[in-house]
Amino acid sequence: MLLPTRRKRPQEQVDITDKSLLQSLSMQEKKVFEFLRKGASNKEISTELNIEVSTVKSHVYKIFSRLGVKSRKEIINGDWGME
Repeated sequence: MLLPTRRKRPQEQVDITDKSLLQSLSMQEKKVFEFLRKGASNKEISTELNIEVSTVKSHVYKIFSRLGVKSRKEIINGDWGME
């Protein structure tokens, strides 16, 4: 049985300073976003920002929605905002 293949996005990099997308994030979400770019875990972000892990998860969900990403890997690689 063959599994459906997922289409790959173009390999072009998106300017990480894309103002229109980043402006849609709250100040706290921007801080979480920066930690996500560095590959930090929810627990690490929670500790650094002195917030609950559940709050980090909420911010991560909102960031994914607003930037149109499905994984942390896309954020780390700068592969967001290509919808």
